[in-house]
Amino acid sequence: MSAHYILGQAILYGLEKKGILAKMAKSKNLWERRIAIISTFAFIRKGQFSETLKISKILLEDKEDLIHKAVGWMLREV
Repeated sequence: MSAHYILGQAILYGLEKKGILAKMAKSKNLWERRIAIISTFAFIRKGQFSETLKISKILLEDKEDLIHKAVGWMLREV
């Protein structure tokens, strides 16, 4: 629940590069992939949807239910 406050905000304020989200979305670690999509909530709140859609496409065929739920949640927010 804190990913968008920490990583998402860090990217918005230029403290971290957006590329880290795509890298995390391709990780073998379930939690890194989930953080990648949930972090985009910070962008959604600012009316910026492209990053969420980009990460959603990367995670489209993920086998984990928790990833599907997180992607669905962010797409609903969009």
